[in-house]
Order: sequence, then structure tokens, then C-alpha cells
Amino acid sequence: MSKLKDFTGREIAVGDKLAYPVRAGSQMWLRAMVVNAFTSSPVQIFGINEKGSSVKLLTPGRCIIIEKEK
Repeated sequence: MSKLKDFTGREIAVGDKLAYPVRAGSQMWLRAMVVNAFTSSPVQIFGINEKGSSVKLLTPGRCIIIEKEK
């Protein structure tokens, strides 16, 4: 069972859809991804974003769950 939590304190699970911050220069925006796997030590969340690219997040406290797995 996951012990990783998002910004609001909800537990992150495989299949959840997350929004995470992206930065390029001085511009910032949110991008969405679906969680495929995660590790607790070291903390890493793996998934696929809306463009179909692989994503690895190292800071789960900076993302937020936008849709829970059904």
C-alpha cells in the first residue's frame, strides 16, 4: 500500500491521475499524468503524461490528485 501523499494529504495510488508543476525559464504551468508505479525509498512516482511521454516525479508533495482510480 502506498504511503505517498499529494499536496492535500491524500494517498497516491497506481492509476490515479495527478497534476504536477512544470517550469521552463520563468514560465510555469500544470501538466497531468497517470501513475503507473511508485517507490517509497527513494521516493519516485512513474507515469505517462497527456502527451504520452514517460514521467518520473521525485516530489509527491508538489502534485495533486485530480482523479482517483476507479
